[in-house]
Amino acid sequence: MAAELNCPPAFLDNPEGRHPHELQAYFWAALEKLTGDVEIGLSLCRHLPGFDGHRLEYVLLSSSTLREGLMFAHRYRRVLSDAMALRLVDGSSGEHLEIQAAAYEGPQRRHTDICVVYAVLRALRIVPLAAPPSRVHLAFEARLSPAVYETLFGCPVVFAAPINRIEIPPGMLDAPLPLADPDIADLHRRMVASKIAPIERQDIVDHIRSALYARSLTHEGVSATLSDLAVLLGVPERRIRDALGDSGTSFRNLLTEIRACVAEHLLRDTNAPLDYVARAAGFMDRTALSRSFGATRGLPPLRYRRQAQARARRAGARTRLRDPEDVLQELKRNADRRLITDRIE
Repeated sequence: MAAELNCPPAFLDNPEGRHPHELQAYFWAALEKLTGDVEIGLSLCRHLPGFDGHRLEYVLLSSSTLREGLMFAHRYRRVLSDAMALRLVDGSSGEHLEIQAAAYEGPQRRHTDICVVYAVLRALRIVPLAAPPSRVHLAFEARLSPAVYETLFGCPVVFAAPINRIEIPPGMLDAPLPLADPDIADLHRRMVASKIAPIERQDIVDHIRSALYARSLTHEGVSATLSDLAVLLGVPERRIRDALGDSGTSFRNLLTEIRACVAEHLLRDTNAPLDYVARAAGFMDRTALSRSFGATRGLPPLRYRRQAQARARRAGARTRLRDPEDVLQELKRNADRRLITDRIE
C-alpha cells in the first residue's frame, strides 16, 4: 500500500494520524487496485478492530437514553473524525439517524460510507436495546447482491438513497438504558472533552497557517510579519503568539515551514534554478535555502529534486514539469480557498 501510494509506511501506520479527507479517495483506489475487490470497504468491515470511540462508547452506555447518548456523541464526534456528522431526524416514516461519513466526493466514498455505517451500527449494539435498527439506507448503488449487505448490517438495506441513514424503531431512542449512571456519564464526557482541546488548538494553528500562506505567497517571495497576519485575521498579535505557543510552535517556525513547502513544490514540479526557488520561497539566497531545506527535510535541495522526480516516474505519475509561475499561482489559489473555508467554518 505504501509503495502504491508513494508514501512512507509510517504515514499509514499511525492510528493517531489526522490526514486530509481527500486522501481517502487515493487510499481506497489503491486498495481496489491491489485487491481487485470492487467492494473492499464491505469486505473489510468484519476485520475492523474492536470499536474504539475514545470513550464515546462509554458515553452511550452510561447515558440515560440512547437519544441523550447520541446527542453527546455528535457533540464530541471530532475525537473520531472532522468530517463525520450524526443527525437525528424525525421524518414522516419515523425517526432516523443521518450519517455523513466523509467530506470528499468520488466513487471511492462508498467504502468510507460502508465502514462508518457499520461502525455506528456496531456501536449501537453495545447498548442493550429492545429491537435492532429497522432499515439502513445507503447513498449509492449496490455492487453485489443485496443479501450480502443485509447479512453484514443485520437488517434490510435500501440503495441509492439521498443520504446514509439508519431507521430507528419507535420508542427506542427514549427507552431508559439499564446501565445509565449520571456521574459516570459526566466523567466520560469530561474525558472526551479533554481529547478535543488539542484538536481545537491545532485548528487555530491551521487557520493561522492558511492565513499566512494567503498573505505571504507573493511574487516577491514568502514574506510576512506577525503584524501583517494580525491585521489579516483581525486579532491581536499576542493572541496569535499565545495560540502558536500553546501548540508548541512559533510564528518563525511556521514561516520557515511554509517557505520549505513552497520550495518543495518548486523543486519537485519544476526545473527552476535554485536562485529562483530561493527567491520565490522567501530565502535570502540559495545558501540560505540549502541550509534551511537540509535542516527541515534532511536533504540538500537538488538531491531532493532528483529523488522526488525519480519517484514520480517510477509511480507512473505525470512527469511533465511545470512553469514555476503556474505552480506559485496554484499555491496562492489553494491558500485563498483554504482561508475562505476556514472563515466559513
